Amino acid sequence: MDKVKADPKYRKHVLIKGTVYLTIALVLVLWIVPQASEHLMQTNPPRAFLFLETIIFLILLLMILSWINVLRVGIQSIRQKQYPPKDVPVFIDTIVITDKKAVTKGKLVIGSALLAIALSVCLCVTLAVTVFSMF
Repeated sequence: MDKVKADPKYRKHVLIKGTVYLTIALVLVLWIVPQASEHLMQTNPPRAFLFLETIIFLILLLMILSWINVLRVGIQSIRQKQYPPKDVPVFIDTIVITDKKAVTKGKLVIGSALLAIALSVCLCVTLAVTVFSMF
């Protein structure tokens, strides 16, 4: 069985990038958003609601963009009949799956990505309708 070796540089890059993003998100959600919304609630409650919905909308938009990348990996798996596809970096050493199992795994990845994208789009539309109904 073939194995795709994980690149230690890629692993370190992903861990650093993920830690930075998680730290920024936690600071944003746990400190900045409550401070800003508290200030806005005292001065202008509808604007505070809009501010919070905008933050949630941006988070959902980023989720959609990251799931599009997962969708791309699933499509490549089906085309190449190999999972993980060639030239896709892996985080840990991974056994290469080929043929029918790879196509099945690619379809599963595509289905998961499409479901997550659809849910995120529905939430974005719901937020947009709520915001526009306020004005």
